[in-house]
Amino acid sequence: MKKAYFKNFMMKNLKILIFLHGTLIMHKNAEEKNREERVKQVIDGEPSVHDYASYIPVDNAVSKLKFWQSQDAEILYLSSHETAEEVKKDKIVFKTRISEPIFFRNICFGKNVAKKQFEF
Repeated sequence: MKKAYFKNFMMKNLKILIFLHGTLIMHKNAEEKNREERVKQVIDGEPSVHDYASYIPVDNAVSKLKFWQSQDAEILYLSSHETAEEVKKDKIVFKTRISEPIFFRNICFGKNVAKKQFEF
């Protein structure tokens, strides 16, 4: 009983910040490629890397998100984009499966966006 209570308590108080690009979503031509091949595509400037509207979920990312959400974990997202308009492209990838908030670097947060969300 204590173990089940502890697990439930931990998930309800767990805050997960997920960096979208390369962790949760990837360029479409990375599908069925291993990590090393994906990185090489990015380094080599593969064209779909810059076509954010065509990005796809990484492997089993959607099922992991659904599991964490079913356990009442608070999910926050961090985009590499710098404007709200660009962040809309991230939302397209997941359609309605990705929830707010999606944080991004902007004039208010700058490079410290993650730190600002987790200050105690």
